[in-house]
Amino acid sequence: MRKNTSSDRDSQSAETVFSQAKSLGFICQEDIQGNILILPREQTDQWKMQQIADRWLLIIKGVPQAHLHPSEAISFLKRRRETSC
Repeated sequence: MRKNTSSDRDSQSAETVFSQAKSLGFICQEDIQGNILILPREQTDQWKMQQIADRWLLIIKGVPQAHLHPSEAISFLKRRRETSC
């Protein structure tokens, strides 16, 4: 029986945030290193989130702000969706 490794958990949590972001209508892309980027729907919003291992780096106006756990990243996305509707 195969044990879950750290990289398995990383990809599972990244997929959870990725699928949640897509379902909320955010733009999801993959960079050349294979990291997931989540971008706002509105071009006037100046934030993005980038997957870094099992965390999400929140970048606002090009300045890194915080490393978020997957649950925190999903909460941020839900709040952003509520305020942009």
